[in-house]
Order: sequence, then structure tokens, then C-alpha cells
Amino acid sequence: MTAVAVGYGYMEVENDHRDWSADLCVDTAEELTQALLSGD
Repeated sequence: MTAVAVGYGYMEVENDHRDWSADLCVDTAEELTQALLSGD
């Protein structure tokens, strides 16, 4: 089973999105599609 959590919003400039833990980060819808289809 695949679970997807998506966050959208604005972060303060001094915050780094890499400080937020995630198993996988993607930047585009295409990358998300590839990740979901790969089954990894």
C-alpha cells in the first residue's frame, strides 16, 4: 500500500525544507509519478 502526504505552503526564508524529515522528497509532479510507479 502506498501512502502519500503532501505539504504545501510557505516557509520563512531562514527555514530549510531539508530540516523536515521525509523518506522521499520530490520537486515536480513528474518526479512524484515516477516514484509512485517505481514501487520502491
